[in-house]
Amino acid sequence: MIAFHKIFPEAPIYTLFYDKEFVSQYLPKAKITPSFLHKVPNIKKLHPWLKILMPAAIESFDLSDFDLIISSSHEFSHGVLSKQSAKHICFYHSPSRILWDRTYEYARDFKERGKGAFKLSLIKLGQHFLRIWDHGASQRPDVVLANSKHVAQRIKKYYGREAKVIYPPVTLSREHLVREKPLGYSHLGNTRPHTTYIQNLSPVYQNKPSLLVRLAKRIPPLYGSAREVPQWLYPAGFSFRINTVHRTTLARLADYFLIVSQLYPHKNIDLAVEAFKHLPSLNLLIIGEGPEYKNLKSKIKKLKLRNVELLGFVSDEDLPVYYKGCLAYLICNEEDFGISPIEAMSFGKPVLAYKKGGAKESVLEGKTGEFFDKLEPDCLSEAVELITEKIKNGHFNELAIKKHSEKFSFERFKKEVFDIIKFLDYNLA
Repeated sequence: MIAFHKIFPEAPIYTLFYDKEFVSQYLPKAKITPSFLHKVPNIKKLHPWLKILMPAAIESFDLSDFDLIISSSHEFSHGVLSKQSAKHICFYHSPSRILWDRTYEYARDFKERGKGAFKLSLIKLGQHFLRIWDHGASQRPDVVLANSKHVAQRIKKYYGREAKVIYPPVTLSREHLVREKPLGYSHLGNTRPHTTYIQNLSPVYQNKPSLLVRLAKRIPPLYGSAREVPQWLYPAGFSFRINTVHRTTLARLADYFLIVSQLYPHKNIDLAVEAFKHLPSLNLLIIGEGPEYKNLKSKIKKLKLRNVELLGFVSDEDLPVYYKGCLAYLICNEEDFGISPIEAMSFGKPVLAYKKGGAKESVLEGKTGEFFDKLEPDCLSEAVELITEKIKNGHFNELAIKKHSEKFSFERFKKEVFDIIKFLDYNLA
């Protein structure tokens, strides 16, 4: 979505709902129109239970004034309605996994979390009707694009449509953002170790911070993670995040593998934790937030792993430090495409990935990384040892890896999008 906005900065954006902090940071000047679901209190947490309403929400947008519509979809956006003469280009990140290939996996996970049989029955009934709508909606776009060959195959299987592959753009050449301060000191340049700082202060409070803000700045840092300040700590309408700038143990983690990911069960990050239990001489850093954060933290503590660190949230400005310092990047699940491994490669870092999904398209075996075949701790730990040996023997060419990552640039993406538009006789270049 950010890339499409950069290409068409004046085009309005229609979305089911949005996060205000995200928009203020990445789309500050965008004209955004949300659906009626945006007014639902606590929509960020409730939206999984409101999926049955999302077809109606996406179809509620009146797009009759537009001749060209571009949808960026992984569940519902492809279902927008348009006038007969309009052209609709849909860029698929993935057909809905919950509705198609992970339906039963989702049900098993629901049971394991101790949810009731009645709720599960309601979900299955809802999935049935959503599948009918989803397949019908998939026939609406005039042109179907996929973010990888892997996703294109799934589009063909579930929707019966041919998709042209256009790889998404990846932020490249971020090395200029890396601060020169030693990692063992702090990853935030002049910021003192073990301090906290405030991000995204409301404009009302930026110039005249209240007593609560001054107190918040003195909240003891939560080591290894970031937390949102509880709602009762600050006035209504005030929004900010405290990001912990901790004295990371990177000073001793000289040889570390890196994972940057949302922490969800299907990401299989617990597999990496298990694997590094058998690799005491190597280290693992995990960056990200999500439902699995507490489980992973508990597992690391239970296994008494001193070589695995869960950092939680790290800002985009500081993420390059971790890419630049890692030995290699690690993928433990079947990705549709995967942006983070390309970012790692833009720093000349090889990738160790599970040999399924989009990783097979972005990683060149033996040149920009290696693969492992089974989602088993022993298989992964063996692969980690093998790629580590290759790295230390100079097997991978850093410049060649960086060069490969340039194939996924924004300029290339923009050109391919305009080629599609020209194909539709829209001379907007």
